[in-house]
Amino acid sequence: TAQAVANSHVENSNITEIYEKIGEVTETAYEYFMKGNYTLSDDEGFVAALMKKNNKLLEQMGVGCEHAREITEAIYGSKISGAGKGGILVASKVTSEDVAWLKGKGYTHEVAKVS
Repeated sequence: TAQAVANSHVENSNITEIYEKIGEVTETAYEYFMKGNYTLSDDEGFVAALMKKNNKLLEQMGVGCEHAREITEAIYGSKISGAGKGGILVASKVTSEDVAWLKGKGYTHEVAKVS
């Protein structure tokens, strides 16, 4: 990610502002999960919204790519992660339709359920 940010064309002042906003999103998520009463079925909209917001900030930093953007726009509650440029995407929920869409586009995928 550091290399992807270094190669981006975002001014340093904007990077600082984006980092601060990412920190705010992260802090909101941390506080939310620390409450200890999280259930995906009840709260996936809130978590998905945080993931989408974080992903948009990462794109502003220049660490996304067109393929990652396509997937994050198609799969609800997904965001890029990993070493920059969207090598890994994480989703709060993946449906069988999402898996079919990924296969149809030629993307490889692994689905792991966390409970």
